[in-house]
Amino acid sequence: MSGALAQVGDARPLARLVRIITKPRADGATLALASYRQAEAEKAMDDLRAGVRSCRTFSVDPTFRYERITALPDPGTGDESVSFSFDQVLVGPKEIRVPMTYVVVRSGTTVVNVSAMNIAGNGRPATVPPTLVDAQLRKLVG
Repeated sequence: MSGALAQVGDARPLARLVRIITKPRADGATLALASYRQAEAEKAMDDLRAGVRSCRTFSVDPTFRYERITALPDPGTGDESVSFSFDQVLVGPKEIRVPMTYVVVRSGTTVVNVSAMNIAGNGRPATVPPTLVDAQLRKLVG
């Protein structure tokens, strides 16, 4: 699951671009674009979808744990898409829980990964703005 999220699993991108998007008093969002060969783009989505179905918790280092991985309704956009949420937990004397939501869309050989995190500490789920996903997809298909 962690490799699929970072887009560095078995399907390795040919190129990758990441941008952080912030707006005052809003969830923080990250936009990542990854370009693959066709078969690898499809495999990246398959791997991610399988991870969302089978994984309930994971960690990538001793300071962060990821819990409550939950599949969300498919956004039904692009050639294929998947959406899910989880809590990122900062491990320490006082655990800090950050709700995160992902929308991942494949359009041809490009995988668009938009994530949002709620850093307000109120436990509310993070929201990925559909307008952000739609605007990026319009740029891809020209």
